[in-house]
Amino acid sequence: MHKAPYLGRIRLYWCENCNVPLITEYCNLCKKKGIKVNISPPGDPRPAFNYDYILLRKLLGEIVSWDIIEILLRDIILLNPVSYIDKMDEIIFQGKVIGNLRFNPEKSDFEIVLNQNGSIVLFSLAAFLSQNFLESLSHIYHFIIVSKEAGEKISEGYNVLAPGIIKYSEFNHGDPVFIFANNSLVGIGTARMSSKNLRKVSRGVVVKNRAKGLKLSFDLARQIGNEIIKKIERKNFRETISEEKEGGLYLKEFDPRNLLPPNLQEKFSLVLLANLHGLKSKEKEAMDFINRISRKNLPVTVSFSGGKDSIVTFELVRRALRKDFLVFFVNTGIEYPETVDYTFKVLQKFEGKKPLRRKRINDVIVHLGEKTAIIEVPSQRFWIGFNTIGPPGMDWRWCCKSNKLAPTRQLLDILGIAKTLCFVGIRKYESLRRAEEGRITKNPWTGQLNAHPIYNWNALDTWLYIFWRRLPANPLYGKGLSRIGCWPCPSSNLADFRILKNIHPNLYEKLRESISSIARSQGFSQEDINKILQFGVWRWRKIPRKFLEIRGIKRPLQKILKIHNLDKEYIALDLPKMPRDDWEKFKCFLTSLLKQIEKQNSN
Repeated sequence: MHKAPYLGRIRLYWCENCNVPLITEYCNLCKKKGIKVNISPPGDPRPAFNYDYILLRKLLGEIVSWDIIEILLRDIILLNPVSYIDKMDEIIFQGKVIGNLRFNPEKSDFEIVLNQNGSIVLFSLAAFLSQNFLESLSHIYHFIIVSKEAGEKISEGYNVLAPGIIKYSEFNHGDPVFIFANNSLVGIGTARMSSKNLRKVSRGVVVKNRAKGLKLSFDLARQIGNEIIKKIERKNFRETISEEKEGGLYLKEFDPRNLLPPNLQEKFSLVLLANLHGLKSKEKEAMDFINRISRKNLPVTVSFSGGKDSIVTFELVRRALRKDFLVFFVNTGIEYPETVDYTFKVLQKFEGKKPLRRKRINDVIVHLGEKTAIIEVPSQRFWIGFNTIGPPGMDWRWCCKSNKLAPTRQLLDILGIAKTLCFVGIRKYESLRRAEEGRITKNPWTGQLNAHPIYNWNALDTWLYIFWRRLPANPLYGKGLSRIGCWPCPSSNLADFRILKNIHPNLYEKLRESISSIARSQGFSQEDINKILQFGVWRWRKIPRKFLEIRGIKRPLQKILKIHNLDKEYIALDLPKMPRDDWEKFKCFLTSLLKQIEKQNSN
């Protein structure tokens, strides 16, 4: 696992009095100072939504009783993405990180890794529900009880060894195991063998302990459990924020509250009220930036992708500017169906009752209005490239040029706009690449001057603003995706493809078969193909070491397209060998790319 880069100051606080997360140090409700929540870089937390609560309920159900889970999931939970071989989020509950929720490529499934805080929370709730220590164990499915002497060492951070074990439940290799001694919790760790094999050994590590300095008695655990429940049951405030619906972008179908479990929708109003001052401050700063940069004598556009950051940017520009501006969406042909439906409805709401005009130009379809524009790229443009020069990769994203940037330039040409000031929903906490872009950049492919009003916002800022202004939210966020993009995008995590398989099995099978077909044509065995798909190594031209260290896996041989700009008169290409029919299709694919290369050189 590599260390995440520092992308900006980490800002997350928690009001212990009101039991809500804060984006500034002080709570707007009780006026008290919140505690700083120690989360890992890059520090981009977000609320847990419907899918996350369902997943947590399922995974926790393998560790503790349903009584504990029902208490725990009645509260607001945040998820903070951290560095890992695939998707992994820190789980934040009542101001503390209690463990990690991650997708394990080896298992091809999600799992929870509890930390010391997590073990304290779960044991405390078990103790609260019980009259004595032995009864509390009925709520915990995997445990080991060791002697008092062994417990002293384990409390200092040592692992659980076979000698000294007095009693244990059933558990499998890899299960989380609670460690007790003298009616106290002294550790939490991962089983290094199954309980069945434990009967056959007299030495060796049984559980790898992740706790240190832990010694929580049953009586103290009951008190902590009582405090946890008091915070959960603290009286909520009803929504008192004025809500803009009519005349704004609000759409009942895409109400952001739909992303939350019903029992938490009212509680989330408390979160908004506690952060109201911070939200107003962020809105004002972003709108001041928009007005300041808009003084340039350029037509103004907003790039709308259907994601959370672009809807916030759209709203900020709508509120800030008195002059007209154009909102446009590039349907790459490989967008999620939900994104296309959502985006068309949002833009139609902004446009008004007048329907968009539809016209075909070459291989694209354009929808034009007075304030909005949509260009639809045929999906074949992507699949021709996929089958002729190979899958795109994180380190070779040709698809962004062919299916997004080139169509953007094409749309601007259709509209007769040479250069624009384009507001884009880019945030520095998303990635190192975006952090390096800065707040104002020039896009050499489209000729636009890009400005990023929410560049300094984190994901929690963005989501609280969406809930505050009741902006329409893409329903995919409630289905498990934390990032909205093209469904075959190589920048997706394996967890994202797992979700794709669940909600659109036909699209998942198309991608899987396309990758398998290329691999079979190059002589890969079925076993190798299964590894390529399981670990997603097709997503790079050069496979990262973190995947190569897992096991010896290879990527399907990439057909390389090399572009040499020899002089101002012509461009030379090194092309892979291909049949004549494929070549005719490939020429169409290259057209849009070469036009943009020519434009880039002229700039």
